[in-house]
Amino acid sequence: FEGVFYCAATTPLGQAIACPFDWIRDPCRDADNDDNSQDRCDLVYMGHNLLGSELHWLPDKYLVKWWQDTPWGKEYSTKDNTHDFIRHAIVSRGAPTTVPGEWEVHYKIPEIIGSKNDTSANKLKIPGLHCYQVPQGGRIHRQRYIEEAYQNCSHLKEPIVDQLCNYVIKEHNKKSNQKLQSPIQYAQMIASLPVIRVTVIRDVWSWLLSKFFWHPNFYSRNSTLVVGPWKGEPSFATRSYNAQRKNETVPPLIKCDDIEEAAYGWGANWAMTYLSYLCGEHCLSGWISNQMTLDEIEGQGAYNLCHSF
Repeated sequence: FEGVFYCAATTPLGQAIACPFDWIRDPCRDADNDDNSQDRCDLVYMGHNLLGSELHWLPDKYLVKWWQDTPWGKEYSTKDNTHDFIRHAIVSRGAPTTVPGEWEVHYKIPEIIGSKNDTSANKLKIPGLHCYQVPQGGRIHRQRYIEEAYQNCSHLKEPIVDQLCNYVIKEHNKKSNQKLQSPIQYAQMIASLPVIRVTVIRDVWSWLLSKFFWHPNFYSRNSTLVVGPWKGEPSFATRSYNAQRKNETVPPLIKCDDIEEAAYGWGANWAMTYLSYLCGEHCLSGWISNQMTLDEIEGQGAYNLCHSF
């Protein structure tokens, strides 16, 4: 998410809780430090990120307020928030931040995820994590810490929060006698987030063609060979000259009307990218981990087009 950072969570709540982005920068930071404006975010944000990327950087109070107003959150919210374990997971998503430790979780969470740990009052901690503040500095300097923070913190939280999200949806369906499948309800969660989204949808064939000519190289249909787009003789002469100067070899060039390369190579990959933009980051993670089918991704993308923009 946010360009170079990866999150393998397969649910919107998993993306929000396991992979917070606020340890790098806080686009909704409280300007006057009175802690009163963190339940809102008056920000115009532009980017090429997938749908749902805002879940990573919206403030905790903002997400808590949203969660408690959703039909899923209302089922578990009480006056003193004793039973709202998702709220607890949101407000503790950045802890601990200094030394290796354990994630102190709500008493319900070990029971839901089937933890074998002792769930007595003084041992509600799972699992061993190291979630620390990423230092300031150059991009390369930060990148090493970001990768370590992901492996030692976010990656361990992802399956736990995904199970919590699935549990909440199943319990809600049971009580309301709904038969909607959970993948569609993931899209409902994204649609319920109080943000205004605007997107530009291009004709898919026009978009694919522009992607073909914009990028210098692609993976071929066999996923091992790098190929390039054929742009005509003048372009080929220029590429050959530049390659010779760098002592490199020009990759095999393909034409945009090569049906097999389009259907099983660059075209298929960019079509999947197009679907991921509309479906969300959790869809891409679900597809990579074989937890979502293409039909489910298309269903969520269609739902998002109707309800999330």
